Amino acid sequence: MTQTKEEKAKYMKKYRNLTKEQKLFNRVLKELLRNRNKINSRYKSDYFYEWKKKGLISNNLEDIWERYRYSKKCELCNVEYTKKNKKCMDHNHNTGKFRNILCNRCNTNRDIQLSKNNITGIPNICFDNSRKKYIYRKTFYGKTITKRFETKQEAIDFKIHYEQNLKI
Repeated sequence: MTQTKEEKAKYMKKYRNLTKEQKLFNRVLKELLRNRNKINSRYKSDYFYEWKKKGLISNNLEDIWERYRYSKKCELCNVEYTKKNKKCMDHNHNTGKFRNILCNRCNTNRDIQLSKNNITGIPNICFDNSRKKYIYRKTFYGKTITKRFETKQEAIDFKIHYEQNLKI
C-alpha cells in the first residue's frame, strides 16, 4: 500500500496526538487482528485432529465444523449444552460416518445401546469390525474407560481384573 507524503504526514500528526495507552491499545489490537486467523485455524485443526483420531472419516470436515461450532442444543434430546453435559461429535465407529452433534449424555447412551447389541454376548465387551479388535468400554462414576485388545480372552481378563479393582 503506497501512501503519498501528505497522507503519511497527516497520519503521523494524528498518531503523535494519541496518548501512550491509545498507542499501546492500537498495537495490541493490530497484533490480535494479525494473529486472529492463525488462532482460529489452529483451534479448528485441533478439533479435526481429535475427530480423525477418534475414527471420523469425512470429506466435508468444514461443514461438520460449522455445524458443531454453532450448535447450541443437542440434536437428539434438544437440551442446551452445559459444562457437565458438553457437546460431542457423534459418528459410527464401524464406518466412520458422521451422524449428529449430541450432548454427552445422549452420546454415551447411544454407545451403551450399541454395546448391548454386541456379538460377543459379554457386557461391556464388543467387537470393532473396522479395526478387527475387541473393545472394553465401561462408564463408572462419570468416567469412561475404553481399551482395545487383539483377542477376546485379553478383553475378558482385563474386564475381570479392572472390575475387581473397582469393587463393583
